[in-house]
Amino acid sequence: MERKFRKKFESYFFFGLLPVYFISAAFLGFGILAVFLTSVLTGLFADFVFSKVFKKNRAAKTWLIWALFPLVLPPTIPFWMVIIGIIFTLFFAVFLFGGYGCNLFHSISIGVIFLLLSYPVMFKNSFLKPPEAPLICTQNSPQKTETNISQPSLPELLKGRISENIGDTCPVYLVVFILLFLYWKLIDFRLLTTSLLGTLLFSGVGNFFLPDQILPPHIQIFTGTFLLTLILISADIFCLPRTFEGRWLGGIILSFFTVLIRSFSNFSEGVFFATLLMNVFTPIFDYQFTRRFYFLRKSKIKSQSCQQTFEIPNNAAN
Repeated sequence: MERKFRKKFESYFFFGLLPVYFISAAFLGFGILAVFLTSVLTGLFADFVFSKVFKKNRAAKTWLIWALFPLVLPPTIPFWMVIIGIIFTLFFAVFLFGGYGCNLFHSISIGVIFLLLSYPVMFKNSFLKPPEAPLICTQNSPQKTETNISQPSLPELLKGRISENIGDTCPVYLVVFILLFLYWKLIDFRLLTTSLLGTLLFSGVGNFFLPDQILPPHIQIFTGTFLLTLILISADIFCLPRTFEGRWLGGIILSFFTVLIRSFSNFSEGVFFATLLMNVFTPIFDYQFTRRFYFLRKSKIKSQSCQQTFEIPNNAAN
């Protein structure tokens, strides 16, 4: 039953995000579909090989990773970088930890960070100008420079006419996707709520005191793959904190380090680094909250039941 629910859960995410590829192809060209096809074929081959090498019974269980991985890549990224990114992601982020479902870190974030650190110049140069629209480079965009930084308005961000990744072409669709999946209870609202509110708080306060260094909240949320990453984190349920309290704190850590890395480092894709930092704290949060709340609550219930079991009735005592 649990396996059937997971397959249905993954299918909802895939078919829900599939229109993003067609929207991106309409705006940025049909080369987007070639990137998607390259990722799928590479993932299918690498999953089959690694399943044989690591002696896993069922292959193709990681299909959601290589189906959604192109969404966080630049539009004109070379095909060989997509191939290297998928192979690295599946080997080091999934199979090295014991297979799909045993990975500690968010697999797509590891793949993007590997490409960003290994090929920084080529990765940044893979962003193109949206057709029939002025190029808007934000400070969160990997294409930022000293002379072309501008702060677009909220309507411009919602139109998606900015130099961003493939999945950021239509932010309005991502907002609708999140609202629908929250309504259907396919996305946990705790991590999502604290991530959004934390980003609004940290970027709003930071922009008030350091306006030249920290961008305002609407740019922090609608650029830099922030919304898309929240969706991808929710899709990889194995990397989420197990406890509800851990998800509240996980969202705070994600938002804090996202704003911090974006504003005070040379890496613009701070949300991916923040995701890995949240994964580092996840076992600590789960252990502490499980130990202090659930085990303590269970011990109290057990002690109360023991007292009721060995309690001597008054009539028997008389």
